[in-house]
Formats: sequence, C-alpha cells, structure tokens
Amino acid sequence: MLVSFFARYPISEILKRVIARPRPDPTFDGFAFPSGHATFFFALATGVYLVDRRMGVIFYVVAVVVSAMRVIEGAHYVSDVIGGAILGIAVAYVFARLLHDGKFVNLNMRTK
Repeated sequence: MLVSFFARYPISEILKRVIARPRPDPTFDGFAFPSGHATFFFALATGVYLVDRRMGVIFYVVAVVVSAMRVIEGAHYVSDVIGGAILGIAVAYVFARLLHDGKFVNLNMRTK
C-alpha cells in the first residue's frame, strides 16, 4: 500500500506538473498525464499480485475498471491512464526489487 502512495504522491504529481497536459474536460482541475488514479491502482494491484496472484488479478481488474471510468467521465485521455498504469507497475516492481536484495522473487506465500 505504501508503494502505491509513493507512486501516486509525489511521482505522478511531479510528472503532471512537468508535462502539464490539459484534461479533455476542462471542468476537472489539474493536469491529466499521467493519471494518478491509474498510477495508484496499478501499483497496488502489482504489489498484491506479487504476494497473491489470484487476488492480484482481481485488483488488476479493479484497476482497469477505475481507469476506464476516468476516461469515460472525461477526466483523462486513454494515453493518460496507460501512462499511469505503466508508471504504477514500474514503481511497484522497482520497490519489490529493492526490498528483496536486488532480485525479482516470487513473493507468493500460498502453497498449492
């Protein structure tokens, strides 16, 4: 969960201010790229997936639905949520790598 917040705040917020892409619907405040919602939910889904694949898949589905809703309501372009998803996944994997001696490991604690 902490990784998700780090991906969302400050990383995506810094990128939003640097890129300064306007939103498709100007009634929404702030900038569009990358989507903070997509960044947060994809980072969270990736972290869950690394621990429990079945639950991770469910979290990825939620992340896709949340991201799609942000596009449908006019808060983001599709590229905003794709960029946010890539950012969230990348940050979660980098943190996983840093926390596990520089190696990607299967953190799945379940036994089948």
